[in-house]
Amino acid sequence: MESFGLIWAPADKLPGVRLFEWMKLANANRHTVKIFQECNYLQAVEGGVDSSHISWLHRDFHRAGELKLASLDGAPRIELQDTPYGFCYAAIRKTADPTEHFVRITPFILPFHTIVPFAKDQPRNFHAWVPIDDENTWTYFMHYSRSERIDPEAHKAP
Repeated sequence: MESFGLIWAPADKLPGVRLFEWMKLANANRHTVKIFQECNYLQAVEGGVDSSHISWLHRDFHRAGELKLASLDGAPRIELQDTPYGFCYAAIRKTADPTEHFVRITPFILPFHTIVPFAKDQPRNFHAWVPIDDENTWTYFMHYSRSERIDPEAHKAP
């Protein structure tokens, strides 16, 4: 079945179609990128749900905003909440001000989705990981915005 710019499992094999926020937007407000990863499904998902990896892999002291805040504390405290759809967790980081914390909340939606937390004025990023075999995975990034057109050139595969 094809919808929302993706090809899904055959309709008779689907347990039901979920409608995520990005699916309700106009085509101009969303853009999907498909990336081949040479790792197994669980390794790929682990990278998506590991909030502490942004402190190291995406470390950049010269930028402002979330990446700079994340780089100030490479070992965030994690708080987890089970949900009917999977789990949601908060990565709580110290900041330069001891009375404030930087908190990133990430939902993991079974069996293979996450929504990457971004600042309110940035496009959102929804991930899906689909195993190809025991050593390879297709990763989908759905970039979307409720209010702005998404520039496909700004969100292309690396």
